[in-house]
Amino acid sequence: MSLKFYPPYYKKKLGNLAVSCYDVIELITQDVTDPLEAFCIGNVIKYLWRYKLKNGIEDLKKAQTYLSEIIDRMERGIQCKNPIEDGTTHTDCAST
Repeated sequence: MSLKFYPPYYKKKLGNLAVSCYDVIELITQDVTDPLEAFCIGNVIKYLWRYKLKNGIEDLKKAQTYLSEIIDRMERGIQCKNPIEDGTTHTDCAST
């Protein structure tokens, strides 16, 4: 992947292992069924991951914005769960 799409501030060293922000996002969001929730989670991770190497407080505020969106949706009960697992239908998801 070119540096344009994979800049160094999206990689971290964990001992001898190079860890990619994108890999972490994929791992954490793999079981999230609501696409908007997965998007928000990914952005929280991305901005927290890079804030010290890129935009500092600006990135922290962006992470806070996406985290607030996740919290707001959960408080309003807008969370797409698997209706087969929990026995409910989540009609709110269709309207978001």
